[in-house]
Amino acid sequence: STQSTGASDEKRLDEALTTLKAVVREPELESSILLIMANKQDVPGAIEAPEIKKRVEGFIGKKRVWECLPTTTKIAGGELVQQSFWWLGRQIREKKAKEKAEAKK
Repeated sequence: STQSTGASDEKRLDEALTTLKAVVREPELESSILLIMANKQDVPGAIEAPEIKKRVEGFIGKKRVWECLPTTTKIAGGELVQQSFWWLGRQIREKKAKEKAEAKK
């Protein structure tokens, strides 16, 4: 499930966080990796990634691997978006390696 909400819209962000709270409680998603991309960081007044992260920390749980990273598509080459997906790819590889190692035990 994917939901897109720009970090410059407080009301829509609150709605997205309410939805996220419900989604992360789903038992089948308990071990999923979560990447929150705080988009539109180039827009004046955008809610910054650390603020969004602070709002999410209260309900996300300590066991879940997750991150909230700033993004914008306005920077040449979409570097911040690429960095976010690199983070996600690394987390997936690490999770698979850990599961493989545990399966050998």
